[in-house]
Amino acid sequence: MIREQVFAIKMHITKSKQVYVFQVKLPQNCGRIVGVEYGHRQLKVTEIPTPPIEPPLPDPPLPPSEPPKEPPKEGEDRTEVTPPPTTDSTAPPTETPSDELMKNFQRNELFGELRLQSCDEADIFYTADIKASENNIGEKDFSLNAFWKAFAYTHQTQCFEDEISLNGKNPVITGVYKDKSSGQNPDYIVNVYLWIERKAAQD
Repeated sequence: MIREQVFAIKMHITKSKQVYVFQVKLPQNCGRIVGVEYGHRQLKVTEIPTPPIEPPLPDPPLPPSEPPKEPPKEGEDRTEVTPPPTTDSTAPPTETPSDELMKNFQRNELFGELRLQSCDEADIFYTADIKASENNIGEKDFSLNAFWKAFAYTHQTQCFEDEISLNGKNPVITGVYKDKSSGQNPDYIVNVYLWIERKAAQD
């Protein structure tokens, strides 16, 4: 009979570029490691100062109006010839539709990097970049309007553990988390969940 068990590791990050090292001791009847989950919760939000709003520039003066033209005299030809368009090599290139789509994308804030390592031939068997949030979760969703917007609980896929398969011969798993946030005084919690299969003792 095989049963699953989960080990939970809680890390409180309070310093910029902090490195957190932890170890998980596996039981003797561990068959294999089957999955890894992680999550985070920010405790303090650093406020970014808003730049002052500059006053709007005055409107440019209107060009002087041209005096009314006299009607042509009898036998006079006033047909205006339009010069051919000239190509200016210094003009900015015309934007393509793909450039227009990239304008609304925002960079996701990175919290840190997680690595799990085994001391046998598997070595580093899991890595993950932990991000603050998904800023482009509702990008190009035409169903959005002023009354309904995209959120993590409406557009996020189902959350399951990242499936892996690693034998449990090595009794100790080492984990390393490195903070890579942009703030000077971070304050957040990272939770890591290690799922294993255990062989139940037979009577």
